[in-house]
Amino acid sequence: MSDKGTGAGPSLTVGGRRVAQLSDAELEAEATLRRNARARAPQLQAGRTPAPLTQPRPADRPAPVGKLLVRRELEQYLANLELQPGATLDAIREQYFRLRERYDPRKQASDDKRQVAQALVDRLMSAYEALSAHYEAKGEI
Repeated sequence: MSDKGTGAGPSLTVGGRRVAQLSDAELEAEATLRRNARARAPQLQAGRTPAPLTQPRPADRPAPVGKLLVRRELEQYLANLELQPGATLDAIREQYFRLRERYDPRKQASDDKRQVAQALVDRLMSAYEALSAHYEAKGEI
């Protein structure tokens, strides 16, 4: 999943296409799908009825501090950072900063793309904070 010829690491893709190649409508549709999936995931893991989508999404809630994540949350946060289960905290940190730099809203040409990029960066930050807290709670820092 490397960018061919650029020497860059893995890039964020949706349906096999790089995020930079997607239209605003495609990006918003993907964001909606991911928000809805994340909103249901914690309840499904615990065997409860999914909460209505009007409740705050996990990415909108503060990252857990000193809390171990359930497997499904852990896998989703790792996927948000384009990492596989078993990634080390150093790998998580490196990937977070790499993706944050790549999708920096200040680098976007239009206001719409800046807004989408900001939402993406916010989700990257939530994932990084949650994973850092998880590893700290496990004593792996």
